[in-house]
Amino acid sequence: GKQQSGPSQGDPASSDGQQPARAQQPSQPEQSSVGRGQPGQQYHSGSVGRGQPGQQYHSGSVGRGQPGQQYHSSSVGRGQPGQQYHSGSVGRGQPGQQYHSGSVGRGQHDGQQSSHGRGQPPQSGPYQGQPPQSGPYQGQPPQGVQFSSQQQQKGPQQGQQQQKGLQQGQQQQKGLQQGQQQQKGPHQGQQQQKGPQQGQPPQGVPFPSQQQQKGPQQGQQQQIGLQQGQPLLAQQPQPSGEDKSQKPSSHSGDSQGKKDKPTAKPQKDKENQPPKKIDSGPLPMSKKSPSHQPLFPIPHRKGVGTLGRRTQVEVNQLPLNLSKLCPEIYHYDVAIDPDKPKRFLRPIVAEFIKRHCNGFNPAFDGKKNLYAARQLPFGTSKSDQITMINEERVSNNELEFQITVKLAQKINTNTITAFLNSRTTGQRLDVPQTAIQAIDVALRAAPLVSGPVPVGRSYFIPPDGRERIIELGGGLELWYGFYQSAILNWKPFLNVDVAHKGFPIPTNLVDIFCQVCRLNNPRDNFRPDDVLKFRGFVTTLKCDYEIPNTPNSRRTYRINNVGKSPANLRFRPDNGPEISVVDYFKRVKNYQIKHPDLPTVQVDPPAKNIFLPIELCYLKPGQALNRKLDEEQTAAMVKAAAKPPEDRKRRILNAIRTAQYNRSPVVKEFGIEVNENLDKVDARILDPPGVQYKNQSNPRPQPGQWRAGEFMLSYELSKWFIMCLDFRTRREKLNDFARMLASQGRNLGMTIQNVTEIKEMDTRSRQIKADVTNVLHKWKAQGAELVVVVIPGHGDFYSMVKRCAELEVGVLTQCIKANTMFKMNPATCGNILLKVNSKTNGKNHQLGERYKPGVLNRPVMLIGIDVTHPSPDQTSIPSVAAVAASHDATAFQYNMIWRLQNPREEIVVDLKNIIIEQLKFFFIKTRHKPEKIIVYRDGVSEGQFQQVLAAELNAIRQACTTLEKDYKPGITFLVVQKRHHVRFFPMKSQDEDGKNRNVPPGTIVDTTITHPRELDFYLVSHSSLQGTSRPTKYHRLWDDNNISEDELEVLTYYLCYLFSRCTRSVSYPAPTYYAHLAAFRARTYLENNPAPLNNLEGFASKNKIEPVFMKNTPMFFV
Repeated sequence: GKQQSGPSQGDPASSDGQQPARAQQPSQPEQSSVGRGQPGQQYHSGSVGRGQPGQQYHSGSVGRGQPGQQYHSSSVGRGQPGQQYHSGSVGRGQPGQQYHSGSVGRGQHDGQQSSHGRGQPPQSGPYQGQPPQSGPYQGQPPQGVQFSSQQQQKGPQQGQQQQKGLQQGQQQQKGLQQGQQQQKGPHQGQQQQKGPQQGQPPQGVPFPSQQQQKGPQQGQQQQIGLQQGQPLLAQQPQPSGEDKSQKPSSHSGDSQGKKDKPTAKPQKDKENQPPKKIDSGPLPMSKKSPSHQPLFPIPHRKGVGTLGRRTQVEVNQLPLNLSKLCPEIYHYDVAIDPDKPKRFLRPIVAEFIKRHCNGFNPAFDGKKNLYAARQLPFGTSKSDQITMINEERVSNNELEFQITVKLAQKINTNTITAFLNSRTTGQRLDVPQTAIQAIDVALRAAPLVSGPVPVGRSYFIPPDGRERIIELGGGLELWYGFYQSAILNWKPFLNVDVAHKGFPIPTNLVDIFCQVCRLNNPRDNFRPDDVLKFRGFVTTLKCDYEIPNTPNSRRTYRINNVGKSPANLRFRPDNGPEISVVDYFKRVKNYQIKHPDLPTVQVDPPAKNIFLPIELCYLKPGQALNRKLDEEQTAAMVKAAAKPPEDRKRRILNAIRTAQYNRSPVVKEFGIEVNENLDKVDARILDPPGVQYKNQSNPRPQPGQWRAGEFMLSYELSKWFIMCLDFRTRREKLNDFARMLASQGRNLGMTIQNVTEIKEMDTRSRQIKADVTNVLHKWKAQGAELVVVVIPGHGDFYSMVKRCAELEVGVLTQCIKANTMFKMNPATCGNILLKVNSKTNGKNHQLGERYKPGVLNRPVMLIGIDVTHPSPDQTSIPSVAAVAASHDATAFQYNMIWRLQNPREEIVVDLKNIIIEQLKFFFIKTRHKPEKIIVYRDGVSEGQFQQVLAAELNAIRQACTTLEKDYKPGITFLVVQKRHHVRFFPMKSQDEDGKNRNVPPGTIVDTTITHPRELDFYLVSHSSLQGTSRPTKYHRLWDDNNISEDELEVLTYYLCYLFSRCTRSVSYPAPTYYAHLAAFRARTYLENNPAPLNNLEGFASKNKIEPVFMKNTPMFFV
């Protein structure tokens, strides 16, 4: 994001950039413990006996032969040693490998362990929080490894070389080598083959539906991921965007592998086919949306969370008493011809009810739906013709409308009771959407009586002078209002919250022109672009037109375009001689135009070509604009709307009193009663994690914020440059900044050498983009690791710099706004370094070892997905889908991939190919495939849950099996929802956080106001600096991994402490935050660079991130 001055508050202090790592850290083999004999494998729980080795995939034991393979947590017996990957201890033989906790006995120690007994001390591996000693966690590609479930050779007998990659010209035995069959207990001269039987699941985490494998029988061959005849990959798979010339080479034993038939029969012909090779080439962009996918049933919750200190909070939801609700609601379809202007729809229906439904109080939604508690007294259908008066016309102002009201359906309200009871009955019932929608419309009838302006689900009240009118800039002023929505949770509620919206200021159009164009005076010079901005603002708005001192001249018009100035616009009145608008008003209307050089507005009807001087036009009040606010307006809106909890609560209670729900004849007729007091719900406050920095062994937990220490990992910045694009920033200020950056870097454990070069650019140049690109190319050739770019606070310099640096040159940049540079201080400088270190492959901090969620002890990929859409008025701009995925054991480092898709398309169309790229990148960085994939999906509404789950869960599964046929990691899929109106208010002083007295970080609610049957929860994970904290809602849609409620809630909370750009916990998990930043970066590439909707694929291919740059600095976008 762009640079903001001051200390970071969840969004840090600067823009972005990144650089390749300069140091490599040696990796460390996986840790393990051993038994007495030859090594085998062990993965999770179970024990191996004394006989021949076998395979085990979940929990169970193998017989007394030689040791074999085991996949879940346990100990190895007295036979030959094996491998252990999670928790357990091993007997007395030679050591193998171990990943988490266990002890090693008294044998020889040529392996490694994490929690050791009497043998050699352990060396920390990648999943124990320490950097590995050679390899995957510092970007080092693995040697001789492929994307399949092969295991390395552990503890070979005498005379054999341990296979740990391709050693001394030998190829690692990963599949069945030419003419060799795997033996069941490794003997001298033979290497143990690791992998499942033919047609069996791979070694890794089995899919939940797979049956436990008890071990192969003698004479069977064990397959290792890639089947017989499948070539090994000599080079590592590369993420999309790398050099296309680097393709995986095939193994020379391909043809011979086909001759060597397996002795064991495959279970399925389909499963016996070799999986596809990994293709590291560029991935195509899908042109079409995914086809219809089968729906996946969302799993039921097993319980509620228990961790944390218990308390209670108030919530802005009003309980609804539906005990007297009418047993049936009659739903009518309303057809009005013509159906425009929309402002006449409610008055037409009101007139129809007055004529034909005397004594009834139905509820109309303002569009096409009418709901009644009783059947209306005209049978199933009724039509009528209604005349309305159009105040915008002086003559011919009567408009005729034909209305037909027809019974569509009868809604059984018992479906609501059945749904609420499903929490105890366990029935899988859909939300009774039609019934709750009818109740919602009925409740909306109450606030309409007081005359607010309805916009969507909100109601806005014009400023009445009691409160100061807040102007947002650009011709808008702030209106306060309230939002309401009926919802079903454990019981029915009415959610009521404050609302804010910008409305056009009801003033003269000359004032609007000056505000929109940022002019101090209407006589100031303006540019053609200013006229375009003005046209975009006023088009479709209504205005009153009146000539001073001219009776009966007042008219109301709708603006549909902007025209030439009155001085330049000429026409022929009454087919007479041509005349300018200025002369016409002077001669005919006896009015001297004061601003002849300002534009005119064209008004309805367009065919009549009516153009009016803007000085005679006044915008009408109460016109809602469904358009995106600019930066200045957004900042003003946020500042005005940021009210502390007590103030927000007061406004909500005022709105409830204004609505007077229980006095509404419509609400009464439906049998609805509203409890007008905020509900009190049970909550818990989770303990915060300890955030660890370098040389800290036992970090102290601090809720919501902490002081930065020395970075866990950083690289020397020896060649870095400063480019200044702001003419006001002086050279001495840039030198001061360079010295301050180096000084602050030392405090954070980061070595920063003197700046290599400072260059001030002339932004008045017509070829500034080419100039910037040329300088960046020059500095890249000199080995630039970072370019700090000072940009003005206005204009498109940020997007221009990012396009040049990342799409064309491939050099890391960090943008800083000039205003921030003027106010630079050590704290702001430190915040900038948080980003710089992350971008240069460093690691700022991590969770302390004792606070690390258990799921992170094994290879797991955390994925954030976000799809950002253009505002409703931007119909020619595509949507951007972005996926950020972790690739290290501490869940700190992420890689991003983005795609363009059609506007408003919510499903990620190309998700399968994106996940394939992310899995390859994870494997290159870690030497492991993720055993679990946990997805945090942002931006999905409840009505889209099933559609998004079906399409995207299938896409992730297909990505896994495309890379390897039997690779099926467990997938957990959660939706992250920020756009809701639920707020918490503390009830106890001990629960108040900070000067705003919000609920503290870690406040969680997973009962009462949540789904009666499915797992969802609200979590406040951040400490709010202003306004009322907004909890984030999480809804679990799928879970192969069987993660408990407590573990999922704690994992989600702790991930909010792993965002690199600040020393505060953020309001939603780091994967989702990074996906949002990735989508923002892609949106930056589109600024002043429009993408044609009919050729998004071609546009994307021309605007690809420079591949080597993206590979070397994957976190360039933070």
